[in-house]
Amino acid sequence: MKKTVIVNNIDKKQEELTDRLRHYNEWLMDNTRDFTSTYPGYPKDIEGKKTTVVVEKPAVAPIKPKKGSKFSMKIQNVGVKVASTQVMKRPKSGTKQSKAIEIVQAVGVTQKHDAIAKIMVDLAMSKAGATTYFHNAKHFLERQSAVNA
Repeated sequence: MKKTVIVNNIDKKQEELTDRLRHYNEWLMDNTRDFTSTYPGYPKDIEGKKTTVVVEKPAVAPIKPKKGSKFSMKIQNVGVKVASTQVMKRPKSGTKQSKAIEIVQAVGVTQKHDAIAKIMVDLAMSKAGATTYFHNAKHFLERQSAVNA
């Protein structure tokens, strides 16, 4: 069997809420009231304190942009672009990429299958790895020929 604990404050609060609801329903169902009127409120609230506090909306002050903010005006110096020369840097000697470039230069860029097969044999690589190295070497040789032209 559960014990029931009755707290007096909770009972008083429940009683007050029930009384407020009863008062509102009586006002709502009153046929003599003007239907455009607003609910005047609970009588005990009117006696004691107002239920609604009216606060005037404060005026918003304009924002003054600070120096260096994104809203302040900026003066930009526009420089003249100088044509840069591109220097092709070869891979370090003795690496697989440098050897792949030498193979592709010797066999020729147009002989793709022969170059990939030679890279596979000479550098002990898989077909996928040799294909990657071929394309990197081909790209390097194309850029080098464009710079030297």
